[in-house]
Amino acid sequence: MYEFLFHDPAVTPTSPGLGVRTFPEIGQVTVRSHQALCVLRAGPPLGLKRYAAGEYGAYGHSDPASGAFLIEHDGRFIACGPGPVYRRDTALHNVVTIDGQGQIGDSTVWLPDFFPPEVLSPTPDVESDGLRASFFVDLTGTYLPHLGVERCTRAMFADPERIVLGVDALVCARARSLEWNTHSVSRSSSYRRRIHLCSSLMAEFDLSFSRRRVPCGRPGCQNSSLRIQTTERETTVVPLRSAPVKHNLSGAICSPSNPPTNRPGT
Repeated sequence: MYEFLFHDPAVTPTSPGLGVRTFPEIGQVTVRSHQALCVLRAGPPLGLKRYAAGEYGAYGHSDPASGAFLIEHDGRFIACGPGPVYRRDTALHNVVTIDGQGQIGDSTVWLPDFFPPEVLSPTPDVESDGLRASFFVDLTGTYLPHLGVERCTRAMFADPERIVLGVDALVCARARSLEWNTHSVSRSSSYRRRIHLCSSLMAEFDLSFSRRRVPCGRPGCQNSSLRIQTTERETTVVPLRSAPVKHNLSGAICSPSNPPTNRPGT
């Protein structure tokens, strides 16, 4: 009902416009083209100002998913979150999990109401030419302490009409299962194609992948999850390379000894 309380019929609706918009207070970046949209968010659950004012959590109404991204093309989600489900699971979002576990608050009914500064995700660093953007965020402190995450960074470059490229770098204190979770509600055959594209990389880098159905809060939709998994201590993976115009996703794996730049596109 709240949208009606704030609805003013005298205000003329306008398009959000093309290009890059940053919302540094809440750590959100959007890159919009004529047909596609890419969004990434990381930072305090309710934003920097409210955290500084003593509102450290989101009264349970947030998700342990800093660094998650969404990609939409032509009104369809190519990479999405779970929608309004009553679960706080990191694995339901397009982020990394370790031994099946994720960021602080993972698998709780309510997100913790206090995040000390040392475990709070920073907001993304953004570089942009107005139409395209690269963003980088250090997620190391956001993961559950017992997982021994020594480094976890995410960098992305978004030119959504042409390509979205992501690079994650992870280092753990010991060998663990590292999982890259990618979700989609697209019903096209592109899901089968990207599994095929990823599978050719599995043997060389000791990776495995699995596909599963996960909860989805959108009526009439099912979420498909593609999980890429390795059991290394240190790995750099390009988990997502998307050409939205073709509705196609593929994975690309990089050796730890020859990793890509941490800031693609810059």
